[in-house]
Amino acid sequence: MNIFYKLLCRLHDIDNIDLPLKSSFSIPLFSHFSINNTMLYSYLTDVSIKYIELDNSNDRRREKYNQFDIIVKNPFYSSLYDLFIERFGKANRHYFHLSRFARICKLKHAVVQIQTDLCGNELNTNMKNCMEIYQNGSLYYFSVSDLLNVCKNSLLNASYSFVLAPICPKNPYTNVAFSTAILYDIYWKIRNSNYNLPVLLQLYYNTFFDETRLLYKHEPIIRDFYLKDLIRMADETVIEPYIKRMLREFYLQIPFKFDPEFPAKKLVEIMLPYLRLYFIHKYSLSGSDEKFQAYYIIKYKLGQLYKSHPTLGRKIYKQKIAPGSFFKKKTRPRFVKTFNDSYVPFHEIKLESSIFDSESESSDSGDSGDSGDSGDSGEYIAEFRMFVENDDENEEDDAENEEEKEDDAENEEEKEDDAENEEEKEDDAENEEEKEDDDYVLHE
Repeated sequence: MNIFYKLLCRLHDIDNIDLPLKSSFSIPLFSHFSINNTMLYSYLTDVSIKYIELDNSNDRRREKYNQFDIIVKNPFYSSLYDLFIERFGKANRHYFHLSRFARICKLKHAVVQIQTDLCGNELNTNMKNCMEIYQNGSLYYFSVSDLLNVCKNSLLNASYSFVLAPICPKNPYTNVAFSTAILYDIYWKIRNSNYNLPVLLQLYYNTFFDETRLLYKHEPIIRDFYLKDLIRMADETVIEPYIKRMLREFYLQIPFKFDPEFPAKKLVEIMLPYLRLYFIHKYSLSGSDEKFQAYYIIKYKLGQLYKSHPTLGRKIYKQKIAPGSFFKKKTRPRFVKTFNDSYVPFHEIKLESSIFDSESESSDSGDSGDSGDSGDSGEYIAEFRMFVENDDENEEDDAENEEEKEDDAENEEEKEDDAENEEEKEDDAENEEEKEDDDYVLHE
């Protein structure tokens, strides 16, 4: 950036200036003081102070325009606006032309370090999905698919406990982070290619390739993409502990007992669709209807699976009978260890609303994870509301039935009381008749 400031000073007829200026009281510009250069003095003073504080070149470049915006809005320089803005724009154009010329010269003399993609396939610049990246004096060839994976893995970086920590995409060969200019080139290369632009990369572009701002504004979206990617790409050894945790959580209602020696590959194959919904229910931050419904779908479908296959995952010993052993002398029987691994697939367990199953099948069919939720969201919400309303109506009906039963019990008690009262009245009537008979006898 020193070249730009020297160009700006040259347009103001000031030479031999070294930037940054260390102090506003020792500025050599005052030896060239004039009324027309007043805005330049203030601008360079403020830029020099920030220039010393900032170490990152991107922050210094951003501060160049921030200070320009501040100085232009100062009402005390209203008579010098046009002259300073004209010279600032002219210096900027010269600086960009020199930068482009320097880049062209560097590219002509740069050495190509890597000419293959990450799978070892040869690349050349004539290929549509090949991108040339210049970094640290060397050229690297990348395929668009490799760049997509590099960006996705960096933006979905997280710890074991699902704490997201996006990082800037790096060159996989040198482990050096890509500059902002390279990230812009990558974005436009992917956007103009045959590949669909990932949602995460678009959000990263919208936040000016700032990882902190990206996490602050879009953490729920990044968390959902991370959970989907974990389900699709993680190894069996990573997925298995989460499945066992899920089964322990639902054990009181659905007491599955998988043998410790049950094959992990088969366990993951059976429980992976349930685990996806469990992750959404447990770790999603979106607060959507999908998160709210996930718990009830897991509970219902796991319950149906347990009803149809209650011994799923248990160890079974089967007696092995050799051919012709029936006619031979009796020997000790031999048993073979197997496991009960027959089950009903997740998508075959139907719910009252088919929208749940269609969504689960679409998520398990190998989608890229960068598109939005499939299906009509309005229909989805309407059907779920009907499902909830039916449950509420059933609860209300049950409550009404209980109230009717209580009313019937009270009526029966009242009837019994009435019957007792009538018996008492009859007894009283009989007593009166007896008294009248006694009185009549005494009278006679």
